Amino acid sequence: MLAATSDFAVQNSATFDFFVTPPNPSISLAPTSGGAGTRVTAAGAGFPANTAVAVYLAPLDAAPGTGALQQYVASVTDGSGRYSLTFTMPGVWPDGGQITQDRIVVTVATPDFSVSVSSVFAYLVVGPTATPTPTPLPTSTPPVAPTPTLNPYAQVSPGSGAAGTTVTVSGGGFPPNTVLYAHLARLEGGSGSGGSYARFASAATDGAGNYVMVFVMPATWPNGAAIATQRLVILVAPDTFAVEASTTFSYQQVASAGDEIPSPTATVAPPTATGTATLLPPTDVPTSEPSTVTPTDTATPTSTVTPEPPTATPPATATPEPTPTEAPGGGSIPPVEPPAADS
Repeated sequence: MLAATSDFAVQNSATFDFFVTPPNPSISLAPTSGGAGTRVTAAGAGFPANTAVAVYLAPLDAAPGTGALQQYVASVTDGSGRYSLTFTMPGVWPDGGQITQDRIVVTVATPDFSVSVSSVFAYLVVGPTATPTPTPLPTSTPPVAPTPTLNPYAQVSPGSGAAGTTVTVSGGGFPPNTVLYAHLARLEGGSGSGGSYARFASAATDGAGNYVMVFVMPATWPNGAAIATQRLVILVAPDTFAVEASTTFSYQQVASAGDEIPSPTATVAPPTATGTATLLPPTDVPTSEPSTVTPTDTATPTSTVTPEPPTATPPATATPEPTPTEAPGGGSIPPVEPPAADS
């Protein structure tokens, strides 16, 4: 497409992908779960014939980490637009961070991402060895009518923008009357944590499985890190991720790459002086010693004098007066006085 003045003195151009038949890409993963080292095959159809395609991996709703786009395997579609790409699930992201997320977005896209499709791979983080569960014996099950194959798709308008851009994601091919959610994933890959995935929009499908949802492109990831200029995957799926569709969005960061959007800083006006303050030298303040509590003398209990019972004094025994003895010859002998007791 070319835009120019009438005399073509000033002009500019851009490319536009025109398809006689609009592509309707599909993807299936085998297996759909595994850990590092698992061989995974992504296969599908609906791409333009004889066109280069490649596999990209992205953490769902993750943020930290930077790096260039990493192609894990590339090939060319056949004359009918079919492809089959096999790669090994890595254990680390291109920036060297360990893969800790439990959901990885596998995207197959053309070099310019004009046609792309994605699916979610259940990533098993290495943990304790589980105890094997006995396999139940097979039982006869009545035949079940085959479920119609769903071919969900998504498209976004506009296809590029910055934070604050209002985008409309629409499509069809989902189960009818099902609530869908929009998630974002970064194709560059990077370390981060998963387990709780942000929902940027939601909408319910109608009776035919069609949907339309509108949301504003955020400036930061759920953990607060700024979204840098890059290509994002918009993934649409129910809460079980049993079926999903995707499209890509060219995100332009408002600030330069890697810079955080500055927050306005409030300027505090200096206080107006009302007089000249004279600074006095500091005065030594005596340090108050902690008051010492003098223990109070404990009164020594006074010994109680136990009164002794009075001792009965025996009554004095009367000393009998000696009977005067007659002396021989007829005279009386005077009584002999007892010696006086020493005092």
